Amino acid sequence: PSLAQARPRPVKQKVLDNSYRPAGKLARAFKRFVPLKLRRTALVRKLHNKIKGLKPDLVVVSDLHIGEGKIGPQRAYSALEDFRVHKHFDKFTSYLVKRQERTGRKMDFVLAGDTLDFLKVQTPPNGKSWPTDRKDIHTAPSEAVAVLKAQRIVEAHPGFFASLGKMIQAGHKVVLLPGNHDQELQFKGVQEVLRRAMLDHAPGASSSQVKFNGWLHVVGKAMVEHGHRYDSINNMSSQLHPFTKVNSETRLRSAAGSYMVNQVVNP
Repeated sequence: PSLAQARPRPVKQKVLDNSYRPAGKLARAFKRFVPLKLRRTALVRKLHNKIKGLKPDLVVVSDLHIGEGKIGPQRAYSALEDFRVHKHFDKFTSYLVKRQERTGRKMDFVLAGDTLDFLKVQTPPNGKSWPTDRKDIHTAPSEAVAVLKAQRIVEAHPGFFASLGKMIQAGHKVVLLPGNHDQELQFKGVQEVLRRAMLDHAPGASSSQVKFNGWLHVVGKAMVEHGHRYDSINNMSSQLHPFTKVNSETRLRSAAGSYMVNQVVNP
């Protein structure tokens, strides 16, 4: 074919999100009778969105695999650390906050699993040590071990939690879902460590703006989950209560894939 024939024809893109499209008599009257300058004021935008009963905007991020950060006297990134883009993440969250400011809409920022990688945290927090020498400390951790790992992640990645705090301070919600690498999010102690790490950067914000859902997050017709339950090697026997009792101690019951990560991938 000639160059003209080979050139793709322009296709009018379909609008998938109808929330911004004027619909109904109320929206048309609002656009017709309220001056543009007044429509752009924050108070009027919020009032208009409330009257229309719009759901919050949904932003989903998954599989950041944030781990133990920099280790050793040289303060070099651990070989197990996958997340090394703090500045880029901060620019991204700052853009989202500004965008929501312009539209006057709330946002659910969903971290949809494997946000943190507890399996790749092999170094305890500074000045602390693991409370046990069990061989299965990383594949069947107790809450005490999981809390120490959460503290290690927080101290190694302060910029990440500051970025999340910025969104919470602006009035948005941060929702964390567990994946197969961060089932430890089900421990209440871990939730408190992470919630405090975000709220420390959001003075005056409510703790209800940080949510930990055990399986799903639903907004309107959208349902978000990590999806590891569809993979036999990473599926948990129970999504909402992945724990077992060993000698009266509550421990995480890991998926088969966790043992592969610990025994093969990490080494």
